[in-house]
Amino acid sequence: MQNRGRHSADVFRRRFRFIAFVLFAVVCLASFVWSVVSVGANDPASYFITPTRVWELGIGGLLACILGDPQRFNGARKVMAIVGVVAIGVACVTYSGEAPAFPGASALIPTLGAATLIAAGWTTGLGSLGPIINWKPVQLVGLWSYSLYLWHFPVVVFFHERNGRPAEGISEFIAVFAVSIVLAMLSFYYVEQPLRVLPFLKKHNRRALIAAGMSMAVTCAVAAVPFASHAIEVERETRKIEELKAGNVEGIGSASLSKTSFTRFAEGYSGTILPVVSRAIEDRPYYPEDCPATPAEPETKTAAECVMANPDGSKTLALVGDSHASQWVPAFQEMLKGTDWKLVVHLHYSCPFSLAERGYETNGRLECSEPNKKTIEKLKDEKPDRVVIANMPATDFKRQKGEKRPGQTGYADAMRPLVKAGIDLTVLGATPIRTTKVNIPDCVAKHQDSGDYAKCDLSLDDVSEFREAGRAVEDASKKVGAKYVDVWEKFCTEQECPVVVGNVLVYRDHNHVSATYVKTLTPFLQDQLRLES
Repeated sequence: MQNRGRHSADVFRRRFRFIAFVLFAVVCLASFVWSVVSVGANDPASYFITPTRVWELGIGGLLACILGDPQRFNGARKVMAIVGVVAIGVACVTYSGEAPAFPGASALIPTLGAATLIAAGWTTGLGSLGPIINWKPVQLVGLWSYSLYLWHFPVVVFFHERNGRPAEGISEFIAVFAVSIVLAMLSFYYVEQPLRVLPFLKKHNRRALIAAGMSMAVTCAVAAVPFASHAIEVERETRKIEELKAGNVEGIGSASLSKTSFTRFAEGYSGTILPVVSRAIEDRPYYPEDCPATPAEPETKTAAECVMANPDGSKTLALVGDSHASQWVPAFQEMLKGTDWKLVVHLHYSCPFSLAERGYETNGRLECSEPNKKTIEKLKDEKPDRVVIANMPATDFKRQKGEKRPGQTGYADAMRPLVKAGIDLTVLGATPIRTTKVNIPDCVAKHQDSGDYAKCDLSLDDVSEFREAGRAVEDASKKVGAKYVDVWEKFCTEQECPVVVGNVLVYRDHNHVSATYVKTLTPFLQDQLRLES
């Protein structure tokens, strides 16, 4: 009778594990596909929302369903443990803000690495990671890990808010990590642990459930207040912007800037900024549904091609380059309205139009040379009526022999085949970029109450490094006989580069120009390009 009961229990456990495994597998697969698609569409929410990240936790559930005897195959499990640590280490060292896109498929490496390490379990003997894992500091980090997970992001956000930029350099990273560790330790020992053993809660399960429910309700209520306040503020700013647009005010955007001066706000509209500052990141080019992955991702070996205006036009204007070419799309769309010119873009993130290798590319974090070669061949075959090139000036080119500035030869080598093919080539100069990655809308938002926007403006020293790098493109265009258009005076006076000009926010992040400001440059582009109707 006892054996029969044990057998029934074993059967039940096996069935339960199988059902749980299937459920976890379905959830993981659906979440992983969602994550890959969302990341591929450049949706920033994919990093934060549960549906795109739950597969990473689900793999732990799958592991729990299939784990066997943790004591057998000691040698194989030692290898598994080392492989797992290496996989996590590779992700820690090689993943960056530029590449690869995350979470998506790239999250597989650290996630599977962690799962492999857990599956390896405790090992002994030569090559075992047991002594390292058992080391007191490692054990403490593991003990505080969930608290550290909860605390690190607020610390990162507060640092960014306080300094107007993310942490940079080893000393700042260490400081952010140290503060996170201290807060995690304090909350673990003085909040989490005391609550776990609180006699009042341990006495009755109902009390614990009620306390947990009340805590969640209070948390939700507190979280809802800033969201509601933000929504009200956005609505108020939107109404003011609509009033400004309806007023046909002169001097909006770049029209109010000259070599020696600029007007921050039109009379009667002080403090009104287009677009709504908190939504500035959304003020960018939008691409049709049939070409969503535009520009192409950094690791892609072909630039993304997309028709952006007048698909039936008899003449073709091709816009080529990286995301800094993409930022000009709204102005080109405005300029080509009602004309017979078709606008086609050939865009690739982080890839200036050059045949020289960037430093990031030589490190395997980026594909640029191959996509640019393919774009050159495509343009030579199709022979568009006009090609316009625009780039973010890269500062990681190695100086080649005979170059006045690093990168000049690579730019010239990319342009020359187009000029030789008889293509009318125009090169747009670089827009001003601050060396430090200060998010400009965040800075403007921080000073909206005081109106002290000058603290966010770019000084000429701030932008000097990228301006010098941009001159390599100018040198190359002149060398091959392409027309060069200097855009600098449409962003800077002789003293500074303001971030709010004629009620318009110039930048949507730390270096890309907002679509609203770019549109105010449409007359300038028309005058420079002089496209025949």
